Amino acid sequence: SERWIRFEEGLYPQDQTPRSVLMKRAILIASQSEPNLDALRTQASSLLEKPQSASERSAQKILKAFQKVQSQVLPKVLSEDFNQKMNRVIRDLDSQVAATANLPAQWFKVMHPLVGEEVRKSVEQLTSQIDALELPAEASGIEEAFYQKKEEMKSNLREKYREFFSSPDSSRSAP
Repeated sequence: SERWIRFEEGLYPQDQTPRSVLMKRAILIASQSEPNLDALRTQASSLLEKPQSASERSAQKILKAFQKVQSQVLPKVLSEDFNQKMNRVIRDLDSQVAATANLPAQWFKVMHPLVGEEVRKSVEQLTSQIDALELPAEASGIEEAFYQKKEEMKSNLREKYREFFSSPDSSRSAP
């Protein structure tokens, strides 16, 4: 199939490759046991540059939503505000994972490895912010419990999104 796709790609000038051939290439890349995420992102970007269907618009929206999630900066001190913002970010992550699971089969196959990478980046970013989290001044004396709470929060995040931390596959499982 790799040879056939290369043949089909060779039939057209590079900037005029039909969407169907671009999709075949994206699916081929995504189907590999260790997909080349840079190549897959490039292929998906070509397809999503000018979305022509509802599923393409949905896929584009999912990738843009991850940028928003990853740009979230949580408060630096543990507080109700921190908890609310953290929960909002997790809801946003869950929403994008669910939206990916609802894509048509071809788009799911292409997006799943990319979404996995975005979830990993998001969890790493959140984990880093949890590591930097400070105890409120009025709560001195409970440093050990605070440290345990931070470790528990990080562990819960990794557990919640564990499917994205194992080796990539194209199974169609929602969290």
